[in-house]
Amino acid sequence: MSLQHFYQDPFESIERQLTKFVNSDKDFKRVASQNQFGTKLDVYETDKETVIHAELPGFKKEDITLDVSEEHHTLTLKGTKKRSESFSENQLRFSECSYGSFLRTIRLPPGSNFEKVSAKFDNGILEMTVPKDSVKGARQISIK
Repeated sequence: MSLQHFYQDPFESIERQLTKFVNSDKDFKRVASQNQFGTKLDVYETDKETVIHAELPGFKKEDITLDVSEEHHTLTLKGTKKRSESFSENQLRFSECSYGSFLRTIRLPPGSNFEKVSAKFDNGILEMTVPKDSVKGARQISIK
């Protein structure tokens, strides 16, 4: 009876899986297209207004909606970015771009004037400005 020693190279399995992944178009497209889409925001607040900048590269103005809710003190930004219809899905070899829909809701500070919200879209940046009513701070009450 002879003893046999079984040795398995740990890198062989990894190399086999990597080769399978790279050589399989279907798996590669599936993994490459699973990006999570989310928009990045900068929110600035001064005594007079709240300014929100949203990065929306590749979006068209008509693909974006902006809603305000005075009741909930929120501003909701929604959008959808669609893949170009110039190519069919089976022609896709590689995709790192993000497509799909997003929804972001921002709570606005008390005193925000929802009637005068404005927005402008330029070079993939949406700037939303929410003016504040006159600041109603603390004040001292005289006692009579």
